[in-house]
Formats: sequence, C-alpha cells, structure tokens
Amino acid sequence: NEGEYGVLEEVYGNAIIKSNPTGWLRVWKKTERNEQFVIGVDVAEGLEKGDYSTAEVLNQETLEQVAEIRFHLDPDVFAEELKRLGKFYHNAMIGVEANNHGFAVLQELKKIYKNLYYMETFDTATQTRKKKLGWQTNMKTKPLMVAEGDRIIREGLATIHSPELLSELMTFVRLSDGKTEAQLS
Repeated sequence: NEGEYGVLEEVYGNAIIKSNPTGWLRVWKKTERNEQFVIGVDVAEGLEKGDYSTAEVLNQETLEQVAEIRFHLDPDVFAEELKRLGKFYHNAMIGVEANNHGFAVLQELKKIYKNLYYMETFDTATQTRKKKLGWQTNMKTKPLMVAEGDRIIREGLATIHSPELLSELMTFVRLSDGKTEAQLS
C-alpha cells in the first residue's frame, strides 16, 4: 500500500493535505467523523545524513497507521507541522519522546498545541505523582515499551503501512546482554 505523498497546509485556520509527489507526509487514510487518533513522535538530530524525525499517526481504536511524517526538520518547523497534523486528525493527542532533540520540539509545540501527552511519574521521596511533558525513554521505560510493542506485533493488533517503519521494526534486536536496539547495517 504505497500511500499518497503530500504536504500539510493551513488555509483559514484549518489544516489540509495537499497532494505532492515529493512531499514528506505519506497518507494512507484520511479522517472520518468520530474517529480518534494518536500521534507518536521520535525526533532526530535533524542532520541531512542522519536519522529521520518521524511522526506516526494511528487510529486509536484499530491501531492502523493512517499517516506518517518522515523527514529532516528543524525543531521549530517540526513543531509547526505536528500542530497541523494533529489538527487535521481531529486534534489528536501528540506524544513526543522528550529525550535529546525532542525536548526542543516540545518547547515549541506546547506554545501552539494543547493536546499533548504528559508522562506521569511517582516520586517516592515526596510520595507524590508528577506529570512531565512528553515521554522519557530510559532504562525503566524502554523495556516496558519494547515488551508492549512486541505484544502488539505478535498478536497482529496493529496495521503498519510504511515499508520504512516495517523495516526498522524488523531490524530491532535483543542483544546478548538483554538490551534492545536497532541493528546497524
């Protein structure tokens, strides 16, 4: 399923997708009334020859991938595009990995978009719950995230259309020391 390439534009305050064969947005399904979506975001450094920054749009009920941003974008530009994407997909909740360059995107995004994911943590010293913008991938959260991803794939609960994302998922390996990471080619 190739998907339609496009770019997001804003016309009269509404986000629209404009078809563009050299665009950085790939769309497999547009929105229908009453559907809810979530957007997961992994921010790369933005170097032209480095990893891509990506945003994966999933139907919240079916876990079908409906759209994807995959490009090298500066943090402020990426934040603006995420806002447009979120608006187009019915004000979808956007969850951005807050590690490294994701923090810069979050600082821009929180100024212009409201439906953002906050990670809840528990402070044992003060016995209080705290909310932090975005999610942190660390030694505690990564194994949980990988295990849930494994389960979703194993049980066939998600539909992934992006060949690039499928390729990345297929090269994710568990090392002899138990750690997980993308296998280098």
